[in-house]
Amino acid sequence: MGTQQLSEAKKGRFLLRGFAGNSAPDHVDQLHSLPDYLRWLLRR
Repeated sequence: MGTQQLSEAKKGRFLLRGFAGNSAPDHVDQLHSLPDYLRWLLRR
């Protein structure tokens, strides 16, 4: 989707990822990538 990951923080099983983007299309990209993210999450 063209999103750029800027940061990542982990504590135990908690994972937080930060991505670039301030515009509406950036947020729409995140919504469109949600199925891929959920598949990744379920494989863990």
